Amino acid sequence: MFFVMLILACPVARAQLVDQYAQYEQTVTKLTYDYFAAKDSGDYREAYTFLSPTDQQQVPFESWRRLVKAFNRRAGPVTSRLITRIAWLNNPQNVAPGLYCTVDFVGAFKNIDKLSGYLAFHLETDGKFLIVREEQNYVGREQSGQTY
Repeated sequence: MFFVMLILACPVARAQLVDQYAQYEQTVTKLTYDYFAAKDSGDYREAYTFLSPTDQQQVPFESWRRLVKAFNRRAGPVTSRLITRIAWLNNPQNVAPGLYCTVDFVGAFKNIDKLSGYLAFHLETDGKFLIVREEQNYVGREQSGQTY
C-alpha cells in the first residue's frame, strides 16, 4: 500500500510506470497479432512458440496442432481479428506470482460470424510475455441461420 501511495505521490515514478505499461501494451499487442497470424496462416510450429513452457507441457505440439488445424478447417479463412481490451493483473490469486495481461479479442471467418475470446500473457523472468491461457467462443453461420 505504501508503495502505491508513493508512486501516486511522485510524478516522476508515476510517469515511468505509465511509460513501462505503454511499452508492455505495445509488446502484447504485437505478440497477439503475430500469434494470430501464425495460427491463421498454418505456421503452427511458430504459433506454438508463443505458449509458456507449462502450457506446452500440458498440451504437446501435435495435440495442439490438431486442434488448431481442425478449427482453421471448420472456420475457413479469417476475415477480421481485433483486440478490444487489454487488462493488467499483478499477482492474481491461484496462479504463479507476477504480472499478467489479458487481451480480449473478436474475430470473424468465412464460416464463423462471431468469435470472441481472450489470451492471458505472463511476464516471464527473462522479460518475455508468453501465453498461459487461451479461450475462445464462436457462432458459426449454421448457428445463426445462414449456411456456408
